[in-house]
Amino acid sequence: MNFLYFKSGDTRKVVTKDDVAELGLEYALGASIENREAVAGPGGQKGVVFCDSARSGNRQAGYFPDKQTWREMPARDGRPPLYIGYWNDAKPTPESLAREGRLKSVPVIMADDQPWRIPIVRQFNEETGEYESKLPAYLDYDEHGNAVRGRTLDCYQSLWDLTAPVVEPDFGTGDPDEDELKLFTAAVALLQANYVVDLPELAILGVLAADDSIVAAIQIHCRYDQLLRLTQQDSGE
Repeated sequence: MNFLYFKSGDTRKVVTKDDVAELGLEYALGASIENREAVAGPGGQKGVVFCDSARSGNRQAGYFPDKQTWREMPARDGRPPLYIGYWNDAKPTPESLAREGRLKSVPVIMADDQPWRIPIVRQFNEETGEYESKLPAYLDYDEHGNAVRGRTLDCYQSLWDLTAPVVEPDFGTGDPDEDELKLFTAAVALLQANYVVDLPELAILGVLAADDSIVAAIQIHCRYDQLLRLTQQDSGE
């Protein structure tokens, strides 16, 4: 089962694929969008309930407050009020939210007690003393004309960039609030890589918390286990 979304406004104006992009929900909905008008939806507003019919689990779009959970999404300039919801007896799961062609990953039990697959983004190179990308890359060639791994695919560059701050040498030595924000930003990016989610979806499900699960996710994405073993070998432990 996937999420339901509600857009306030004209009940006769259905949400199209183009509208989804304008609403900033292209990450969550595919081409098959189901709409249903709601005379009195979340917050008592009129509008349209819509969802990805390919992930609906045979549940029609519609507003049934006694059987659903709803929460208002963050406001954005130029965007009408949006709400996110789900059926109480068909709460979205990692399996129902998974993208096709997921990255190489390791399952981690997150704060909602569900296993979410965390992609391996980078790994420490002992010879260079730097992290190298483990994300899909373009084919390139070296000075001898040999085929080599090139730069990270453009579609994954933001994942590399958003997770980079948590592996910087000075991470954890500055402002605790800023470091926590970097931690959560990286965690959202990691989960969004394999699932049709962003912060609103993860928040309403209670996936992320400042606990051991998010630390484990960050450690897995950079193969911290291998880096730790290298450090212990160098120190003779």
